[in-house]
Amino acid sequence: MEPGTVDWIKDRLAANGDELPLAALEEALVAELPPSDDEAAAQADALGLLRARVTIAPTLVALTGERVALTRHFLQGAYFRYTPSNWELEKGVLCLEATELELVCAQVSPASDLEICWRDVSETEARQTRLVRSDDRWLLPGLGGWFDATGFTFGDDVVVHVREASVPLFVFDRVSRFDRDEGPIARRNARLVETAIATLEEGTEPWMSVERLVKLMVGRFDYRSPTPPDAFAQRLLEQDNRFTLSKDGREVRLSHFHHEETAHAYMAKVSSPNQALGAFFEEYPPQGPEDRDKAVAYLEQLWRHTPRTELNGLTPAQVEDPHSKIVLFERRTTKD
Repeated sequence: MEPGTVDWIKDRLAANGDELPLAALEEALVAELPPSDDEAAAQADALGLLRARVTIAPTLVALTGERVALTRHFLQGAYFRYTPSNWELEKGVLCLEATELELVCAQVSPASDLEICWRDVSETEARQTRLVRSDDRWLLPGLGGWFDATGFTFGDDVVVHVREASVPLFVFDRVSRFDRDEGPIARRNARLVETAIATLEEGTEPWMSVERLVKLMVGRFDYRSPTPPDAFAQRLLEQDNRFTLSKDGREVRLSHFHHEETAHAYMAKVSSPNQALGAFFEEYPPQGPEDRDKAVAYLEQLWRHTPRTELNGLTPAQVEDPHSKIVLFERRTTKD
């Protein structure tokens, strides 16, 4: 087996409890490289390829502290939550693009050739299905009968337990939207978002692919609780103003105001949200409409919840901005 390949890395990890320091892998790689006329260049190339494979391969995950692990180690026994769209319910499918379940499927073979065993919560005999590619998305088909049998309606959740990551074998459960345990789910959501922010802050590039972020978070967040958070890429990423998605939705970066204390500092220094937005844009010029919209929404939210006894209230107003028309807030005085 050629030193430094993905299979070579997986073998080394499997022989050492599924996890090793990156330095140990690099040392083993250098020891196994064949002789070369320019050993320094050969070693540099081999080490660069090793790091790239750890970054890209879905079966490998880089952990904090310069450690590398097999992704499957963190997927076994995990629970994930998804909220199917009306389209998914009508078609009897789940869209797995940039989700944790897609990562599970990628552990055993190329997704286009993958046979997936799954069974519902009634513990009936496992059935097989195959991922299909449609409109540049991976879909898990064959769920229409289960949706109908369980009375699935829009807004209900699918909670998926990865019973066996090596098959993989999934156990599906329906959670009615009326039975969601919102308190624990909200707390899990908050911790997952904090993990995503910390992971993006560690990165050396401003943008990161959503697929890579999901993979890194699997190694940093405990998904083994039976009360999983909402799907990160499906719901939390799009709804949280601290993240900015690329136009095609495949990459993400942190918005400039992802540190809440930074945003609160702007609130404390100014006497109107217009001034806050102006000061913010002066220091962090918006790169496009997404930046402006995120900043307006987040600062507006903070302004509403910042204690200011001198304000009687706030009302929406359309205000001219040098870049575009955006919704801000203006002072409103009221008579007793």
